[in-house]
Amino acid sequence: MTDSSLYLTQIKEAIALLKDSLLPYLSSNDMRQCETQLKGVEQTIRQLHNTNTPIPSELRNLKLKLVNELEEYNFAHKAYSEYSMLIHKEQAIIFATSRSGQNKGENGKTRIYPLLSAGFLPDNVTIYGYHGKRRHEAIINANGFIIQKIGDQEIVSSTPSKAAGNITLGSVNGWTWWKTSFEGEEHDLAYYRNLHEQHGRTSTK
Repeated sequence: MTDSSLYLTQIKEAIALLKDSLLPYLSSNDMRQCETQLKGVEQTIRQLHNTNTPIPSELRNLKLKLVNELEEYNFAHKAYSEYSMLIHKEQAIIFATSRSGQNKGENGKTRIYPLLSAGFLPDNVTIYGYHGKRRHEAIINANGFIIQKIGDQEIVSSTPSKAAGNITLGSVNGWTWWKTSFEGEEHDLAYYRNLHEQHGRTSTK
C-alpha cells in the first residue's frame, strides 16, 4: 500500500469513528421529534405563565433536557458535514498527487517539455486559469512539470489537464484552460503547442 493510500485509509477510518460517535444524533426524524416536543413544552409553559399558574419543576427540567438534546443534534449534523467536506478535499489532493507521475516522456520529462526545450515557453513560466470567480496560478518548471499550491499542499502534475482538474475537480482540457501572458499578450498553452507543431522543434521568435 502506498503512503497516499494508507493516509486515505486512515482518514476514512477516522470519519467512520466520528460517524459512529455522532450516530445517535444524526437521525433527522429524531431531531424533528425533539423540535416538535420542545415547541409543545414551550407553549405549555407560556400558557401557564399567562394564567399565573406555577410552572412545575418537572416541566422546566424537561425543557432544559430538550434544549440540550437539540443542541447535540445540531452540533452532530454540523460536525459530520464539515468532516465529510474535509475528506472530499483530502481525496482530491491525494488523487492529484498519486496521478502526478503518470504520462511522463523520456528521462522524466513531460508533454510540455518539448515546448520549453524548443524555446516556445520559458522555464518557470507562470500560467493561470479561472474557476469559481477566482484566478488560480501555477508554474511550469524546467522539466515541464506543473507546480501548484492547493491549500497547504504542493501538487506536481505532468499534464495541463490533470493540473486543471485538481482545481475544477472535473474533466477539463488543460491546454485551453491554462493561459500565460509572458509575452505581453494572453495565449493558452494550446497556442504554443500549435506553434511547436507548425514550426518545428525550434522557436523562431
